[in-house]
Amino acid sequence: MQKVSYNGVVGDSQLLIVIENTKRIARFNPYGKPLGDHALPKPLQNQKNYAGSNKIIEAVTVHPRFGIITAPEWPLKKPGNTYSLKGEHNIK
Repeated sequence: MQKVSYNGVVGDSQLLIVIENTKRIARFNPYGKPLGDHALPKPLQNQKNYAGSNKIIEAVTVHPRFGIITAPEWPLKKPGNTYSLKGEHNIK
């Protein structure tokens, strides 16, 4: 877990951007300089775990206790499950 805190330094902020097609969260300073990527958990790094090629990471936020939190657009696949176009899943 990456520690996130407010340090009171003006201009020391970071902008987090989800880049869905590469399954990553990029970090930038307020001036647009890239600061690197936020490391994703292993299940979110594997394309095969997503419900589809356009159902990848969709949201990102920062929690004061848990740090950077993200989620896919649809639930991750589980063996034996299929997904409908409405985001619902049915167990085979």
